[in-house]
Amino acid sequence: MKDDVFSKILLGDLPCKPIYEDEVCLAIENKFPKAEIHYLVIPKIFSKNFVDFLDKATLDYSAKFFQSVSHVAVNVLDLKDGFKIIMNNGISAGQTVMYFHVHIIFGNFLNQEVM
Repeated sequence: MKDDVFSKILLGDLPCKPIYEDEVCLAIENKFPKAEIHYLVIPKIFSKNFVDFLDKATLDYSAKFFQSVSHVAVNVLDLKDGFKIIMNNGISAGQTVMYFHVHIIFGNFLNQEVM
């Protein structure tokens, strides 16, 4: 792991508000939400972005991770009627933490900023 906020959260060095955890991920409340409902799902293997995640994760791990993302959205957050999933890949795409993660978003954006 690296010296970034998500690594520190996964190691227990920084507090967070977890809503779900399993063997492949940790889902937490976003400390700086951009929408009415905004959560993050973080894989437990370090990867700097989506492409790096796919290079490092096995096919089984990737499948389990994205099944967990779906479980969080549909079952934990009860967003059965719909939600947005956002993955920013790199600085030029708006990624601000260089650790791959998935945003689960629902409702109105809180400002005009596009993720």
